[in-house]
Amino acid sequence: MVDRTVTGKVTDESNAPLPGVSVVIKGTTRGAVTDPNGQYRLDVPDGNVTLVFSFVGYKAQEVPVGNQSAINLSLQADNKMLDEIVVIGYGTQKKSDLTGAVAGVKQAQLQERPAASLNQALAGRMLKLDTL
Repeated sequence: MVDRTVTGKVTDESNAPLPGVSVVIKGTTRGAVTDPNGQYRLDVPDGNVTLVFSFVGYKAQEVPVGNQSAINLSLQADNKMLDEIVVIGYGTQKKSDLTGAVAGVKQAQLQERPAASLNQALAGRMLKLDTL
């Protein structure tokens, strides 16, 4: 099969661009991430392909590509309680599904002292998740 390029823009409900949205070909690990302007570009194979658009705090949407070369999409906010979701280095999980040691830091703690890098800002600040 020959690949073709699909491009587009992802926005929120107020038509503001959403940077960092994951755009993945369903059933694969092949995908792209939207740039600061909400734009993405992805090479997809011809045939029956569906794109999955997902972003933390928004409802994931699946869009069949068909013969389209441009797909613009507006994601809807998901009103789940975000403090029940824990973002980990390789994805997200519900707090209740976590096993093993997990540490975190509150935003206010990071803003207390300026740091040149995220590593320096986190140094000595991590707390067990149940104490946050």
